[in-house]
Amino acid sequence: MKIITLGTSHGDPTPERYNAATLYLLPGDGGNYLVDAGAPAAASMIRLGLDPGSVRAVFITHMHEDHYGGLSGLIKHQIKYDHNCRIFLPEAEAIPVFQAFVGLAHRADSRQRISYAAIPAEEGEFYSDGALSVRNVRTGHMQNVGEPFPSFAFVLEAAGRRIVHTGDLRGDFADFPWQECLPGTVCVCELTHYKLEPWIDKLAALPLRQLIFSHIGSFYDSPAGQALVSRLADQAPFPCTIAADGQEFNL
Repeated sequence: MKIITLGTSHGDPTPERYNAATLYLLPGDGGNYLVDAGAPAAASMIRLGLDPGSVRAVFITHMHEDHYGGLSGLIKHQIKYDHNCRIFLPEAEAIPVFQAFVGLAHRADSRQRISYAAIPAEEGEFYSDGALSVRNVRTGHMQNVGEPFPSFAFVLEAAGRRIVHTGDLRGDFADFPWQECLPGTVCVCELTHYKLEPWIDKLAALPLRQLIFSHIGSFYDSPAGQALVSRLADQAPFPCTIAADGQEFNL
């Protein structure tokens, strides 16, 4: 199994980082899957020599634009080149919006290649195709700005690997899914909305296989921020990495 961090920026793109999008590649003909589809997810895949048509399903953690802004381009690609794809959105109200937006391009999905579904509010497994299973874990990120809307972390299991993808978290880090970080888990964790330093000891004590930071806040691209991650890496018995756009992680 392989993880490619297509886009690793915070809420805005930077000269070095695109918006949030992480590709999960299964071995053989296992298929590819996206968690979040910040712009320009499809273009980023093409530049890496990967076919966006290989994406079987997309899972959006929450309805902030930096996490879904590249979705229309991916949907257009699937329709144009006749590929099936399932889109899972955290709010049912978003489904007709995306359908209408794609319709503005006058490219009808006449073969019904794209299917949409809302992620359940209840925690639990909501996707399984024989190769990958995905569970949702509620987070409180969307309450940070007083919005009573859903946001999720995901637990992905495939090819003998277990990944916790946190999505965006609260500023107090109270919604980090500690209980899901079982022995051997790979954690893909955002690094924008909370202060890392108070949590270094507790993170270093987790029984993880690897910790990959993405959705990188500007501070953590500075020497002071990088020093905090290095401190965590020195203390933890597992690799800790600030991911870059296009970086590959073989699990």
